[in-house]
Amino acid sequence: MCHINAGAQRRRNRARVLLQGHQCRRSADQLVHRKSYLSALFRSLEAEGHIPSLEDPVIKYKATMAGGAYNKATIRNVLQVFSGITFSEDYQKDKSNINRMGRVHAIDKKMGDFAADLTKAFAPPGQI
Repeated sequence: MCHINAGAQRRRNRARVLLQGHQCRRSADQLVHRKSYLSALFRSLEAEGHIPSLEDPVIKYKATMAGGAYNKATIRNVLQVFSGITFSEDYQKDKSNINRMGRVHAIDKKMGDFAADLTKAFAPPGQI
């Protein structure tokens, strides 16, 4: 039978919590870099004429998102994170949007389908 002293167990638990917090920050940092990259990419696509305008509604390019929270959001709103869409980033809640999105990504499902399921907005696009 193995005996673990209480102090060692507390240190291991504390280390596990710190590691989990680091993973959340790392994931958030990666998302910020992806957003910057996508913004630059979309500006290039607009400059080269592949996309007429960043003011085009998202649903012009992804019709399956019509009727949801992205219905009135423009490409610019989404790139600037001003879509007004309600999105929970609570890593501690299993049913939060960020955890649901992670599961969709992990099992290789379509992110567009996940985004189309978002139906709540807390503000009109472009205001917040």
